[in-house]
Amino acid sequence: MIGTPDNPAAARNMGKGKIATAVATLGERIVAGDFAPGLPLPVEADLAQTLDVGRSVLREAIKVLASKGMVSARPRLGTVILPRSQWNLFDHDVLHWMLRPGLVEPGLVRDILVTRRIIEPQAARLAATNATVSNRSNIRAAYRAMADSVGDPAASVRADIQYHTAILEASHNAILLAFSPALTAIL
Repeated sequence: MIGTPDNPAAARNMGKGKIATAVATLGERIVAGDFAPGLPLPVEADLAQTLDVGRSVLREAIKVLASKGMVSARPRLGTVILPRSQWNLFDHDVLHWMLRPGLVEPGLVRDILVTRRIIEPQAARLAATNATVSNRSNIRAAYRAMADSVGDPAASVRADIQYHTAILEASHNAILLAFSPALTAIL
């Protein structure tokens, strides 16, 4: 392969980059509706050529999308797009793709806001009773970062994520903490 490094570790990393790119491209196209639920993706050889990747890279990308609940790959039947109801909405990538400008469904935004209203007060209650000294320090630091970031939208988003993550961590509830990656995508 032209451009493949002599270093095997570097070659593996190049492959991972290609897989990640193929996953992102296919994920975005699935979310955009380029491939309809219930229908198969194009045949492997054609799709690999379209994405400009090898078949092994495409197979790995399909495995990743299957783990996100977006596709189902079956031998001899091909890879079928699953309905949105089966997608893993707690997966950072899936949420990121679904929240892209022009693709956001109003119902999804409403559901996210309702879920936050349900989860965040309880997480704060748990954090108030379960937080360690270190957790409290992290919450205060994140709060200060939010106050300091007024007028800087990018810094404000980072501080908001830091603050909410600190509260989830201080709750010491493994299930609530599992919401952290989804929260990062939402914010």
